[in-house]
Amino acid sequence: MTDGTENALESPHLPRSFFHSLSLSLTYTQTNTHTYAFHTHAEEIYEDESWDDAGTNAGVILVANELERILEETYGIEVLHVVADFYENGSLVVTGGEYERMEPVIQQVIDDNPSIQIAIDIHRDSLGNPDLHLMTEIDGQETAKIMFVNGVCMRRDADNNLIPQQFLVSDYIEDNLAFSLQAQMAGLTYYPDMMRKIYLNQYRYSTHMLPYSLLLEVGADNNSVQEAINAMTPFAQILAQVFGWDN
Repeated sequence: MTDGTENALESPHLPRSFFHSLSLSLTYTQTNTHTYAFHTHAEEIYEDESWDDAGTNAGVILVANELERILEETYGIEVLHVVADFYENGSLVVTGGEYERMEPVIQQVIDDNPSIQIAIDIHRDSLGNPDLHLMTEIDGQETAKIMFVNGVCMRRDADNNLIPQQFLVSDYIEDNLAFSLQAQMAGLTYYPDMMRKIYLNQYRYSTHMLPYSLLLEVGADNNSVQEAINAMTPFAQILAQVFGWDN
């Protein structure tokens, strides 16, 4: 890892030394689908959108559509974008259990498509603070800031020791962290004003099914959908830097 890792983390649950030896390599072919976009919370929309369109043609779904277009047209990377609703009983808000309902569906898609090597769960953050606008300007366009979220499947015990979560198991914690950290470093190099800090939490989220999995927060509830869509061009460039698609 390059110097500056200490400035990339929102909540350092793991020792700094853990990150410095991580590396990321990817073997892929530019045939068939090998990047997968999905949404644990497909109903997440932006400030200027209608709830009537949530989960169909709005919010994070439009953001992923734009990422799919850029990756395929600019980099020749085929993308499978799956839109499925994991909310309970048609709810438009998170009630809990979405990650549990998501897992068998997404795992089946991965099993059915062995060429998938990269999985990106695209979200929109919720700040609850109307005075905080996660926006910067890139190439003259108002652009939402982005954040990577990593679940480390660990918690602190009564003695403040870091211990594994008994019911949250992942074989890919180090791979996920390596992916996020290298993407963060690429982002800080090329688009520093767009990058928030990596957020680490004790949970697992949706990143335990593939080594190169990423949970991406694009903007927040007070961003416009166009600001979020505009973030996909620089984000695609970040992916290209990490995986060598520009070479």
